Amino acid sequence: MRWVRRGITTLVGLTALALVVLYGGSAMLLDRRADVELPQIKAATNPLDILEGGRLARIEGCLDCHGGDARGRLAFDQPAIARITAPALARVAENATDGQLARAIRNGVSIEARPLFMMPTQALNRLSDEDLARLIGWMRSLQTSAFDKVAPKEVGPLGRFGLLIGKFQDSVTRTGGQPRRRPADIGRYLVETVCLECHLIDREKIEPATGHAAPPLAAMVAGYDPAALRTLLRTGKAVGNRDVGLMSEASRKGLYALTDPEIDSIQAYLRTQLRR
Repeated sequence: MRWVRRGITTLVGLTALALVVLYGGSAMLLDRRADVELPQIKAATNPLDILEGGRLARIEGCLDCHGGDARGRLAFDQPAIARITAPALARVAENATDGQLARAIRNGVSIEARPLFMMPTQALNRLSDEDLARLIGWMRSLQTSAFDKVAPKEVGPLGRFGLLIGKFQDSVTRTGGQPRRRPADIGRYLVETVCLECHLIDREKIEPATGHAAPPLAAMVAGYDPAALRTLLRTGKAVGNRDVGLMSEASRKGLYALTDPEIDSIQAYLRTQLRR
């Protein structure tokens, strides 16, 4: 029986060590300080800019994650992986400077200089200073409410393990060089700041947390009849009145706010990419 007791003791010891590594190592990644300089952005105050900021919030998918009324929403909930609430934007704005808000949107860094998760910085990082100021101005125009949702993230053992092995990444990006104003090449700009949240231009993109595969953007969009593409982005209905999953959902929740010239410019740009 002695060898059985030794085996059990060894197993318990190894399990305890594994838990220490799992929780200690993942805590270091979750709570590390992200040293990213605060952008020198000031919130827009002109009413027309604030109105445009609200339109951008829809197009960029801010309201998809933070709720249609911007009062917060449970954005991700997978048992043993994570439970993440995208907080009410008015609550975030009331406790942050303009620079901190700009850094959260552009760089994926929290007010406390910790990594954010699920912030689509691969797209938002490319926003011009002008449009970022508009978004922040719109956020500052929001009023707090008793219905606002704010909750700390909860990360389970599978989520922590995924962090340790690099399967799940935070949203921190240090890329700079953003334009001061919205570029004249609006098609390329919108592809980079909106579409690349979910897609890649020339190949399939797989979301690690869900396994969802988004098709290559250029091949998908370039083949559409212009009128049919506008219908898809306005109503979420593809050719044949079909619902196409997440794309239809994104259209109904925010992409419908794109103008016809913007949609045409997106398609024109992607057609140039298809020929490469």
